[in-house]
Amino acid sequence: MRVTSSLADIDFEVGELRVEAGELVVESGAASTIATTVRLDPAEGRRILGLLIFSGATWRFLASMLFAGKRTSGASAGGAWDERRQRIGLNKPW
Repeated sequence: MRVTSSLADIDFEVGELRVEAGELVVESGAASTIATTVRLDPAEGRRILGLLIFSGATWRFLASMLFAGKRTSGASAGGAWDERRQRIGLNKPW
């Protein structure tokens, strides 16, 4: 998955999921651009779950997944992504 913000443009692969101190902890996988940990508390988890369940976009996406062929993500598409990253210095906000 791709995560973009004004600070970074990263590829994020979900690695490990675990519960720690009442929070859902999502660790990035080996293919992620940078090592990342996401912590989700129960209130935020309920809010996100509600958004997912009641969003038409979620159901359209799930339906499209059933019929989509295997596609290559932007990061593994090769040259264009690598060239862009080198040219604009992504993930280097300093």
